[in-house]
Amino acid sequence: MTAMGISWLSKIGPYDPMKTPVRTGTIPETFRKRKGVMRGSHPSNSVAAIGPKAELLSEGWHRLLESDGYILLIGVGLEACTAMHLAEKRVHFPKRILRKITPPEWFVEKYPEKELEWDMGPYPDFAKLTQPCIELGIMKTATVGNALLKLIRLRNLTDLYVEYLERDPDLFYGGV
Repeated sequence: MTAMGISWLSKIGPYDPMKTPVRTGTIPETFRKRKGVMRGSHPSNSVAAIGPKAELLSEGWHRLLESDGYILLIGVGLEACTAMHLAEKRVHFPKRILRKITPPEWFVEKYPEKELEWDMGPYPDFAKLTQPCIELGIMKTATVGNALLKLIRLRNLTDLYVEYLERDPDLFYGGV
């Protein structure tokens, strides 16, 4: 799987934080629609928040990191956690991993007027960090109904991901 999916969708259509649906599941979409929720302006990695720090936190994952905040995953794993991209900004990747993706021919034909910057690929397999997080006590789990909840302090998660990326980025990028 490549990283172009969500990112290019956000670049070809208009983005309205109040109206554009999220693409990460029913729970985030339901939360986004709740009264008093603020959603950030980033079209592919927006953050929604509620409460006294909502305006600050909706600016992006970096604000949650600065606030020493937590992430609660409900019924999904790290593969759905876009906050993991924070760690990637701190690592120097080998060229074999970071390469520009060529848009598919059908896309160029359909959107010739769009000048798009394509993402780097392939998309990392964040789920591979789950077991180390549990073993190190970074991730706490509980079950509510049929949903497995995962609570993680963002700083601990990104620091661990950086450590693993610096040691062996191929672990997450499929040995490109």
